[in-house]
Amino acid sequence: GACVIQNIGAYGSDVSETIVSIDFLEYPSGTRRTVMADELALGLRTSALKTGDLRGIVLGVTFSLEPVDQSRESSPLASEQLATALGLSLGDRAPIDVVRDTVLRVRASKGMVLSPHDPDSVSSGSFFLNPIVPERVAVSFSPEAPRWLIEPEPESVVVPLDGSDHPSPPPMAEGDVMVKLSAAWLIEYSGLHKGFSLPGSGAALSSKHALAIVNTGGATGEDVAELARYIITTVGNATGIYLVPEPNIVGLEI
Repeated sequence: GACVIQNIGAYGSDVSETIVSIDFLEYPSGTRRTVMADELALGLRTSALKTGDLRGIVLGVTFSLEPVDQSRESSPLASEQLATALGLSLGDRAPIDVVRDTVLRVRASKGMVLSPHDPDSVSSGSFFLNPIVPERVAVSFSPEAPRWLIEPEPESVVVPLDGSDHPSPPPMAEGDVMVKLSAAWLIEYSGLHKGFSLPGSGAALSSKHALAIVNTGGATGEDVAELARYIITTVGNATGIYLVPEPNIVGLEI
């Protein structure tokens, strides 16, 4: 159920591409019904379930999957990072089993595959959304800063801090080019290294991936929230960009 709520995805694919419907228990009526994918407002790491427009419990998910021979070639590669790991270029294809194994290997290298042998895999996952900013903001960073040109998505824009508790997008020029920046890069650029933690806290940045907050032992929800607040403030002061948490936060202030 959580995969639908978050519309999880990586390396150019989202789970929304294969969802047909969900078996849903509405709150507070207790009515059980089928909700079709086009009713879920599935977007980049969001859905009507995450925003609260649909309230209830996901009891099951129906996917449309196509059984294929594992040696069959994949769709054209849409992720530069995955293509590089495969030794290929964007748009190339590779056997599906090879792509799967490579995705798991890359994710594991970032501590994103649960393993009893990897303390960094005990995490809240990628904690911040990659900010989407106008190109005029992106060009202020050094050339080595990862960036990806995208179509304008005003509802997803993360903007420079303006001193308010709830920053709002600035006016966009007509035809403004939007660019996605790497939240992990911005965190490290701001001086917060992998493995960073606050004194006495059980929460820390992953030693493998600066975007993940991990439990190093006995971390409380407030430990995680305190570290997240510190990261947001530090990155904001260093770059003028406000990082937005990816997970929904319940009962804590960030």
